[in-house]
Amino acid sequence: MRTQAATIWFPLLLAAVGTSLGAQEVGRGRATVPPDPWTAGNPARMQRLGYESVGGPFAFGSGHDTTAVAELLADEPLLWLETAHFRIGCSLSPLRIRGDFGSEWIESVRTELKQLASTMTELRSDTRELDPWLRVHLIAFRLERLYAEVAANLRDGDRDPKATALAGPDGNGPYLGMEQKFTVLLVKKASSLARYTRAFCGAESTEPLRWLDRGFGSVMWGAAEETSERLFANDLALHAHLVFNVAHNLYSSYRGHERPLPPWVVVGLGHWHSRQISTQYPAFDRKRDRDRTTDGNFWRWEKRIDSMMRNGTFQPLAVFCAQADASAFGIEQDVQSWALVSFLMAAQPDPFLRFVRLCKEPPAPPRRGQVATDTRPPQLLAIEQALHLSLPELEAKWRESVLRRK
Repeated sequence: MRTQAATIWFPLLLAAVGTSLGAQEVGRGRATVPPDPWTAGNPARMQRLGYESVGGPFAFGSGHDTTAVAELLADEPLLWLETAHFRIGCSLSPLRIRGDFGSEWIESVRTELKQLASTMTELRSDTRELDPWLRVHLIAFRLERLYAEVAANLRDGDRDPKATALAGPDGNGPYLGMEQKFTVLLVKKASSLARYTRAFCGAESTEPLRWLDRGFGSVMWGAAEETSERLFANDLALHAHLVFNVAHNLYSSYRGHERPLPPWVVVGLGHWHSRQISTQYPAFDRKRDRDRTTDGNFWRWEKRIDSMMRNGTFQPLAVFCAQADASAFGIEQDVQSWALVSFLMAAQPDPFLRFVRLCKEPPAPPRRGQVATDTRPPQLLAIEQALHLSLPELEAKWRESVLRRK
């Protein structure tokens, strides 16, 4: 079983590019795309699975739809699926269900297939192979399950009925505040991801990336099987990274991008969701060369946080929580984000999630005839309002909890 899994998550690129197909590089030798054997174009089957489109065409981003992407990446056998909240393009390789990726993956995927078979009645949960279309259906199943979890976490409390929207054009859309559904593009070749990002994301990348397309009103995560030493040929690793990055996109998009969540919150929540899939394949930003060299325990965060706390690896929360750019995080800050969020989700889940929602609210205007005198950052005000703790009190409780586990 593959255990060494140093890989990378990329900061959200805050721009959008609308590119006409005439200006794009168009691929050659169009790949053959088989019809979906699981829905077979049957409207009743599609409705049962919650699909709005199988095979496309549908819009995928600024200035392009699925047809344009298929023409651009002509040698990728792209399969297209549109669910209630996602638009997905996928050309992943078929996989045999056997021990190549370990027993954890086999147990996980068998459970997923049983759950999927409850609505996809044509599927046998004991199938021995994930064909390309079945892999797309599994990706859709995973994404919609994640969306439901995130939406439940971001539910608006009865005491705050107006917390469903922000003023202004950004943050009022039907998809957690976004105008359009979230998009995911998973291809075989790193060169294909490079072509797509060069044409539609303003900068070429062969590595996984998250992309905010402001003009379209959506956020994408894209990746290729070839990248990170073919890490994403491992379906369990791909699943863990899919969850981390899409959770990052969902939480960041909640009620719009004009008021971003503190980086530690969105990174920590991404890891919190991802590590429920697998702890062995954490996503983190390799900002230093030494982060690229991992040992056999680099993913065992639960066992490392005590020593990291005692050795002073973790930053004081006054410094850590004030950081405004997750791209400056190294693995230490990723572990600290996860450790703090995990503590709060275990100890005070409802107050913490209320804090997350409060971070997205505009500041209340002072009452008539009064001047606002509290100049503390909104994050600190939200911590006190939701958790009823000052930042030093929160830090003391968190550190005590970590050290008490020993």
